[in-house]
Amino acid sequence: MRENRKSSEPLLILIPTAFLLAFGLQSPKKRNVALMILGFSSAMVLDEVIYLICTDGSGVAYRGRVSLWGAVALEAAAAGFLLLAHYRLRRCSSSIVGA
Repeated sequence: MRENRKSSEPLLILIPTAFLLAFGLQSPKKRNVALMILGFSSAMVLDEVIYLICTDGSGVAYRGRVSLWGAVALEAAAAGFLLLAHYRLRRCSSSIVGA
């Protein structure tokens, strides 16, 4: 039973953050924090998927190398995607404003 609770924890972060973003946040600072939390929790959910696919699902495997490197790889991919999106958005918005 404890294993099932463990895998639902990222969803407890992801769903409220998605609702906050869907209903809109007035402050750009709060919106940026919410976007970072949403990206981080999405990577945690993807880590759970990798864990369930690549391991036998036991508690020992959860603390093993596959789960650790899956988390590292997915968090790095999420951070890389955010940096790429930020760079492209910044480049596009500067060319529109400058035109």
